[in-house]
Amino acid sequence: MMRGGGFFIYAVYLDAFILENTLLDLATILAVSVWSKRPLGVKRLFLSVFFGVVGGVNCFLLIHVFWLYLALVFLVVNPVMLRLAFGKMSMGELGNLYLEAVAVNLVLGGTMNLLRQYFLKEQYSWIVPTSVVCVVFLAVCLLRRKAREETYVKTSVLVNGRVMTFTALRDTGNCLRDPLTGRPVCIVSCEVCQELAIPQESLRPISYETVAGKNTLYIYPVSKFYVMQKGEMVERKGMMLGFANKTLFTGKKYQMILQKEFC
Repeated sequence: MMRGGGFFIYAVYLDAFILENTLLDLATILAVSVWSKRPLGVKRLFLSVFFGVVGGVNCFLLIHVFWLYLALVFLVVNPVMLRLAFGKMSMGELGNLYLEAVAVNLVLGGTMNLLRQYFLKEQYSWIVPTSVVCVVFLAVCLLRRKAREETYVKTSVLVNGRVMTFTALRDTGNCLRDPLTGRPVCIVSCEVCQELAIPQESLRPISYETVAGKNTLYIYPVSKFYVMQKGEMVERKGMMLGFANKTLFTGKKYQMILQKEFC
């Protein structure tokens, strides 16, 4: 770049540039996930970060006009990163996530600039890679913890004027449905039938099959059914309760097995 007959020469250390971008993208996607309360898988996280780093570095190396480089990163690379991380979404949802990502980028980018100014080159050279390793480790721990938490969900049922609350297991393998009505069946202990004072003559048997063989389950329709979603109890329609042997829930953290439609 020429200014008054001279040239400005910028030295870019590619390894440090890649590490900084990796750290920034990891922290941004994680922060957006926590901020927006959106689920995030490990594979999606690292696929998104990989695309962000490769896209950002290639734009930097190939585009020699700074404002055009920024435009490509903010208008192309970042939105695609968000889609890779969080899947399909409406343009409105993508816009909200994009604004959150920009806000996080500004905060984190400013922090890294401060570190660059206040630490010596020798210190900064090990601070960045160490930070990347720490962020990756924290990311994996956070995602595993979220996955464990998302395995269970709070539910409530209203039957015969009585309300019961359960900790339910999200089980995408439970495909059980009432063959007459097609309504999904969530499984609870047979003891719940007594607690809800359901008359035995009102129960209807259905057959089902597992790896252990064929069996019979008694079912009953609920008046109302609620599932916790994003911090709120949301009503779901058309659920049947299926009453199984109480040993199925002995020593377990959950008292209900959700049908896959409610997972």
